[in-house]
Amino acid sequence: MAVRNIWTVLTQIIIALVVVALILFVMVLYWPLTHTNARQRIELARLEAAVRDAREQAAAKIRYCHALEHDAKTIEREARIQLSLARTNETIIHFVAGPPTPTPRPAIP
Repeated sequence: MAVRNIWTVLTQIIIALVVVALILFVMVLYWPLTHTNARQRIELARLEAAVRDAREQAAAKIRYCHALEHDAKTIEREARIQLSLARTNETIIHFVAGPPTPTPRPAIP
């Protein structure tokens, strides 16, 4: 049976404490980075969704411009809507919104 003196035990305890301290030091260093990484992933997902929506809108506008350049029916529809144009023997009716009706206030008792 080996006799362990106090210095051997204390040395082993010190080594174990140094290892634990190093592990804690590394954890403290990287803890803020993990939170920053999580926030950046959320922001990246939001920005990717915004880019996807912008690309869809751009594609829709490109299709609309192409239709205006090459489709006679689209040109006619836009002329009817924006310029109030009509064909011969057609009548255009414009509906004008009337004044808003006041809402009755409850009587004060």
